[in-house]
Amino acid sequence: MTAPSIEGTYALRRRQLPDGSWQYHPDIHGMMTFTREYRNFSVLWRDEQGNYYSECYVARYALTASEYTETSEYLVIDDQIGGHGISYDLASHTASAPIISDEEHVAFDLPQQFERQLSIRVEFRGPELIATGKGLFVDYWERVP
Repeated sequence: MTAPSIEGTYALRRRQLPDGSWQYHPDIHGMMTFTREYRNFSVLWRDEQGNYYSECYVARYALTASEYTETSEYLVIDDQIGGHGISYDLASHTASAPIISDEEHVAFDLPQQFERQLSIRVEFRGPELIATGKGLFVDYWERVP
């Protein structure tokens, strides 16, 4: 079995919150790109009080028929919502997760510690990427040209 492809650039279109409400632009923004070997992720959202949370992450990755492996390059977080300032993680961390794959979709849990704490699972279904943070959000991303 060959490794599936997840290459592409995805734009965050909407987020469903645990209470069933939805967030859209301009309250939430995001772009995520998977090249052949890199993942670049940026997200920004605003709470009801006008405070922001933003995250920028870059990693190298490898995808096989059975496993997703990622090595972080850097992570920058600005968490006004949580009352924290800007933080930087420049350490290189490598982590892996098994994948679930068939002709129609590829799914795996994001393996890095900061994402595992949120139990984030990503699922690629054709032009759509769905990211679920268990009990926190369901994000709907669309592949863009």
